[in-house]
Amino acid sequence: MRANNQEIALTLDMAWDLCLNQQWNWIKAQIEAWPKLSKALTSDVDIEGLKDQWCRENGFEDIWVNCFFCEYADQQQLGGRDCDKCPGRLVDPKFHCEQSEYHFGLNPLAFHAELVRLNNIRLGLKEFGTI
Repeated sequence: MRANNQEIALTLDMAWDLCLNQQWNWIKAQIEAWPKLSKALTSDVDIEGLKDQWCRENGFEDIWVNCFFCEYADQQQLGGRDCDKCPGRLVDPKFHCEQSEYHFGLNPLAFHAELVRLNNIRLGLKEFGTI
């Protein structure tokens, strides 16, 4: 992964921070600030555009599908992305970003809520040394 023209190894904590605390909080704010945008979201293409915009504006290049979770999984597999290495799935093995209840592109606010839920679980687990 490249950020501001420097190669960076993405850690699990960095993946969570960049994904939820930075990128997806920004995406949620964009949707909430523009109610018409929320109604105009018709496919994951719209969200991909926001993800791409955030990455470009923040100096990130070569991020697998502009997703820090996918990028982390790709780095763990050394070039062969494996959803089992996704940081969300490390918390909940049933998690998948395209699950109908919270598909990242079709229901981005529910996706953000799912990331928050998983992060809360992760932080609780991390306190006790489980992950």
